[in-house]
Order: sequence, then C-alpha cells, then structure tokens
Amino acid sequence: MGQSTESDVLKAKHAIRTHCPIDWPNGRRCLNCNVSFPCPSSEQAYEVLRSAGWSDDEILGLDTRTGPWT
Repeated sequence: MGQSTESDVLKAKHAIRTHCPIDWPNGRRCLNCNVSFPCPSSEQAYEVLRSAGWSDDEILGLDTRTGPWT
C-alpha cells in the first residue's frame, strides 16, 4: 500500500468506528455489516492507519461506543 493521505486516514478512522466488533452467541461479528470480525472494511482501515504510523492502542481507542451495543 502506498502512503496514506489525510483523506484516507479520515475514512479509515470512520470505518474503524463503524465496523467494530460485537459478541454474539455464534462468535464475534462486525456491528455494521454482521460478518465475522474483523470484516474486510475493518481490516483495510486498520492497515491504512498502521501505514500512517498509528499504534494498535491508538486504533483500538477509536472504538468509543456507548449505549445498548457496547
């Protein structure tokens, strides 16, 4: 993957926030697209942020859900 642009990073941050894991009786699923987690969108966003120099903790910190789906 090439160098990430600021636009790529903003899109990846949004994807990490919306394609986040939720535990179901049949396993961990993506809250947004309901496939096994990590979903392709989450994986791609994670790679964009890692290539932009983000740490695992910084990426995990983007998941700040509150409410009934936490």
